Amino acid sequence: MKVEEIIRIENLTKIYKVKKKEIVALEGIDLGIKRKDIYGIIGLSGAGKSTLIRCINFLERPTKGTIYYKGIDLSRLKNKELRKIRQNIGMIFQNFNLLEQRTVLSNVLFPLEVAHVKKQEALKRAKEVLNLVGLIDKIDAYPAQLSGGQQQRVAIARALANQPDLLLCDEATSALDPQTTESILKLLKKINETYGITIVLITHEMEVVEQICNKVAIIDESRIKETGLVSDIFVNPQTSIAKHLIYPYLKQMNSEFGNVILKLQFNGNELEPVLAKLILRTKVLVNILEANLIRKGNEIYGEMLLQLPNNLEEIEIVKNYLLQENIDFLEDKLTNKEEL
Repeated sequence: MKVEEIIRIENLTKIYKVKKKEIVALEGIDLGIKRKDIYGIIGLSGAGKSTLIRCINFLERPTKGTIYYKGIDLSRLKNKELRKIRQNIGMIFQNFNLLEQRTVLSNVLFPLEVAHVKKQEALKRAKEVLNLVGLIDKIDAYPAQLSGGQQQRVAIARALANQPDLLLCDEATSALDPQTTESILKLLKKINETYGITIVLITHEMEVVEQICNKVAIIDESRIKETGLVSDIFVNPQTSIAKHLIYPYLKQMNSEFGNVILKLQFNGNELEPVLAKLILRTKVLVNILEANLIRKGNEIYGEMLLQLPNNLEEIEIVKNYLLQENIDFLEDKLTNKEEL
């Protein structure tokens, strides 16, 4: 059975006019997001990703192109109809956007008041979502009395108050420390799995995509450059921007050395000086780009990234040696100097 798309974007372009000049923020965007996806949209600053997420719920009206929400063309809706649709689309922001003069409970009640939900029903719903995000004991606190992570949890509860089927997250963790980021991502994943809410997550951090997303779109210079399953793109990125986002070690590469990268994979291999042994046996010098290894007893787990010299014979010698030693590896080859 085909999973229905909750969002379909076709040929989306967004142009801003600033001092008689036109600035193209988005151009020719085509994207489909299915129900229950956690869909990451990643790109560098200024790539257009925040504009894209604001276009999805028509906080920004596209210059041209079409956005469908559950098959409904949003451009054809009147303002009243659009406001009603937005009640099904929750949104959380980098800076929380809480109302400082309202308590935690009152912040979560706000969208329910706007939707004219009856007082007792709204109160019940607000307490349910606050309990979900682990802040039921903070209902009388004000935002200034909360940590950044707690404020973001309030923002998530507020976004969930109207029981949306789509949650848009615009850099929701970029203002948080790594430990708090991890807890927020776990909460978002729990919301997705428990309630089947589709999540679209804008970020510039590949670690965020890797941790909770099942699909990803990579945006650069206002265009979508690559889309697919996170697992596929992480293993075999096709574009230069994807490789730069996934492989931050590219900045450490020696452009005079070579353009072949091997990702060595260790899954319980016997503990030994792998690299020293490789160089001694093959007589080939390699460049270590990154190593993330964990030792457990006499076994080693993790990955090591090597840059090989620009010599076909030496490359084959190294690969044959790894095969003989039963060390798994994946090969990637950069295709142009701009990727270094």
